[in-house]
Parts: sequence; C-alpha cells; structure tokens
Amino acid sequence: MTGDQHRRRFLTTLGAVTATSLAGCSSGSSTDDQPATTDATDTATPDDTTGQSGTDTPGTGERQKDGGETATTTEPHTVEFESPAGTTVTGTLAGRGDCGVVFVPQIDLDRESWRPQLERFAAAGHHVLAIDEGERKTAAVRGAVQYLQSAHGIQQLVLVGASSGGEAVVEAAAAELAVDAVAALSPAGGSDAAGSLDARLLVVVSDGDEDRFVRTATDIYEGAAEPKELVTYDGATHGQGLFESEHRDRLRQTLDEFVTTACGDA
Repeated sequence: MTGDQHRRRFLTTLGAVTATSLAGCSSGSSTDDQPATTDATDTATPDDTTGQSGTDTPGTGERQKDGGETATTTEPHTVEFESPAGTTVTGTLAGRGDCGVVFVPQIDLDRESWRPQLERFAAAGHHVLAIDEGERKTAAVRGAVQYLQSAHGIQQLVLVGASSGGEAVVEAAAAELAVDAVAALSPAGGSDAAGSLDARLLVVVSDGDEDRFVRTATDIYEGAAEPKELVTYDGATHGQGLFESEHRDRLRQTLDEFVTTACGDA
C-alpha cells in the first residue's frame, strides 16, 4: 500500500461519526449459497428483535438494539450513523476483523437482501456492514466508510454494490480515495468517476442485460486503472439476481477471491 493511501486514510479518519443502533431491522429477502462448506441456498431472514429496548454501549457511541449485546459482538445488529450529506443511514453490522466490507443494494432491494453475503463474510473474519442507501446513495456509502474508520478503526475497506448500489460504490470510492477495492455488479452509472478510482476494481455484468448496463460496466472497466477485472456472464440476469442464477457459484468464488486479495494487501 502506498504512503499516499496511508496519508489519505489518516485524513479521512479525522472526522468522527456518531453511531447508534435501532430496534429491529427493515425487512427484505434474498437467497444465496451459505458459507463455502455447503452448497445449500438460504433465505434471508430479518432481525426479530423489534421492540426490545436499547442500551448505550460505553465508549463506543453506539446504541445497541438489545441489552445483551456489547461493542464487540459479532452477531448481526442494527446501527445508525450520519452521512456527509447530513442524512441518517441505517445498516446491519456483523463480524469482527481488520478488514471491512460494505454492501450496497440495488434500488428495489434493501440491506436485508445482502444478509447471506453479510453472514458469510463475517464468518470468514471480516467486519461487514450492509446499508440502506436511501436517496443520497453516494453520500450514504461515504458515511459507511467514515463510520467503519472512525467508530471501529477499520482501515482496509472493500465496497460491493449492485446496479444503483454499484454506481454508488464507484462514485464514493472515487471521491473518498480511501478504500482498497470496489466491486460493482451491473453498475447503473459511475463511468465518469472511473478515472479517479484509486482502488482494485471488479466489474460484473451479464452480456444479455440491458445495453446501458453492459455499456456502463465496460466504460467503468476501460476508464479505471489497474488492477482491474471485468467478468461477463451469459444470460440477462441483473445485479443481485446473479446470486440466484446459474452463475451463483462462480460469482461467489470470484467475490471471495476478490475480497481475500484486497484484504490481504498491506
């Protein structure tokens, strides 16, 4: 990792972000393979702690949604933090580790749609955060980066987004310049920001998807600097739907290897 990247991370972490936790999670579902030890699919289930009283966790600024959780819990729990735009972002946080992975959904889904991936990467030893992007999606992603850096001391970061979320992670990384890797599945935009990326890049798209998504994926790939990879699948499956398609095993392996490489780079 270059000295410039360390300096940019240090400057980024100067801003403190207040994190709180809510009672319960928003609903939404997706299916995906469970961790690498099994090929079975699993249906994402929302958090069932709605209605429980929260308690403050000393020294963290986080408000946990249930009195039994602590600041070091690895179990999925809901958190809130502010974005640079002043909006409140809600996320599900899980795991523990030196490398953080942020998942951003496509426009018709929410953070719960990433639950299978969140649990799998948390089990692999990463600090994982899935967010609801809201209307200010790029700002929400930047807020997630700042939250993990300031509230949890995470300096290695991977952003993963699909469709509108793919656009958001590309644009946020180009503006933030403090993340190690970006994976965009069927990105809906971000071509103009690709040249400013200072991160490892993975772009995934189906060759039969709408022309605008195929074109955007190609433009982002061509506009970005190395290291980068463009993965194209047969068919017309879009965004997070790829995790339920015939390509799900290949996609899971590709994403696993991408995150492992990014988190292993020093």
